[in-house]
Amino acid sequence: SQNIHFWMKMVHSVCHEPGGDSDKSSLLPVILPVATHLDLLGDAAEETKEQIIQTVAKELEGKLYAQHLAGHKEGLMNALRKYCIFLSNKDRDPVAIGQLQDAVVEVSSPVLSKEHPLVYLKIESALLNIKKGVITTKEFHSIAFSCGFLSVINSDEFLDALKHFHDRGVVLHFASTDSLKELVIVSPHWLAKFLSYALIAHPYQRIGGHHDHAFEILTQRGILLGSFLAYMLGLFNQSEQVLDCAVELNQAVDLLKEFGFVAQISPKTNFLSSEVQIADEKEVYIVPSLLPEGAPSLMQTAEKPDCSTRVVHFYFPDH
Repeated sequence: SQNIHFWMKMVHSVCHEPGGDSDKSSLLPVILPVATHLDLLGDAAEETKEQIIQTVAKELEGKLYAQHLAGHKEGLMNALRKYCIFLSNKDRDPVAIGQLQDAVVEVSSPVLSKEHPLVYLKIESALLNIKKGVITTKEFHSIAFSCGFLSVINSDEFLDALKHFHDRGVVLHFASTDSLKELVIVSPHWLAKFLSYALIAHPYQRIGGHHDHAFEILTQRGILLGSFLAYMLGLFNQSEQVLDCAVELNQAVDLLKEFGFVAQISPKTNFLSSEVQIADEKEVYIVPSLLPEGAPSLMQTAEKPDCSTRVVHFYFPDH
C-alpha cells in the first residue's frame, strides 16, 4: 500500500489540473490502476482480487490524490472494480489486455479528441528517436523545422507546440523558470537517472572525508548540502557524456524544486542534532520524502514555493 500512496502522491505533486466537466476524474491526469502477477495467486485469484480492491479503497479514502483515480466519483470501491485491471505475467490474457486498452481510450478521449496540426505527429515520432536525454530549445526547433514546422523559435506557435508535447508527457519543458526554459527533457530515463544521482546519491562510493558525512545526512536525515549536490551533479554529467547540454547546478536545483523534491533552508537552522555539521555551506536543502519522523517542523523554516504560478506539495508519511 505504501507504493500506491508514493506513486499517486508523485503524480499529484507533478501535475494536478482540474478535470473540468469530465465524469471520469476530478483531477487530471487520470490514473488507471494496473495490478500484475495475477498468475501467482492461483485458485485464490478472484477472492484475493476483491481483498486487494477493498484494501486499496480503504487506504485511499479521504486522500486528495485519490481524485485522480478513474471513476472515483462513483465511489472508490466501484471505481477500482471497474477500472483496476489485473494482468498475468505468465500468460497473455487477451480479455484483460482488451479491457485495459478500452479503459485507456475511454479516459483519454477528452485529450485525444482535440485537434492538433498533423506535423505534431511527425515531430513526436522524431523526438522518440533522439538518443540524448535532454536537448536545447534550439535543437527542438531544428527537429520541428525538419518535420515541416515552419514557425520561428520562441514564437507563440513554437511555445504552443512545446506546451502540447509537455502536456502529453512526450517532453518536459518549464517555460516559466528562467534557468530551465532553454532545456527540453526528452527521456524519462534521463530524468530518473538524474534524480537517482541528486536525491539518492545512488552511484556514490564512500571515499572518506566531507562527502561521506554529506551522504549520511542526506540518506538518514533528508538534508542535502549544496556542495554534495554539486559533486553528484558532476558525476552525473560525466556519466552522460553530453558536454554540449550538461546540467548546471542552478538548473539542477530548479528542476528539483519544480517537482517539489527539495526546499531551500537556512544553513543556520537548528537541525535537531549536533551530529549534523554544515560548516561553510552556502546552500542547504531538505528533501521532505527523506526526513525522519518528527522532522517536518523543519518545513516551517523552509522557503515557500511561489503558489501564484505553481502549487508544490510536500508529503510526509503520516499525512
